[in-house]
Amino acid sequence: MTDRVRTRGLAVYLAGVVGLGAVTVTVLLVLFRSGFSAFLSALTRDPEAAVRADPGTVALVFVSVGLVVSLFVLVVVFGARYGPEPEHRETERD
Repeated sequence: MTDRVRTRGLAVYLAGVVGLGAVTVTVLLVLFRSGFSAFLSALTRDPEAAVRADPGTVALVFVSVGLVVSLFVLVVVFGARYGPEPEHRETERD
């Protein structure tokens, strides 16, 4: 029973990593295809005007940063839980 639960947890973990990774790559692709380099140039000249002119790019930047952080947390936190067991564990000696 525990093997089945562990396998299900691993499958959900892998599906989450693959799904979140695909969404992250898609958002980053949309960000760079939307003229992100031109937005950065405008941001260096006049930040307030650049943000007012293109709030969608600002939103995409925040979404992409959030997705990358979420992916990192998913891989580290849940990977530690559902990852492979260490081959050997040091036991406490009396």
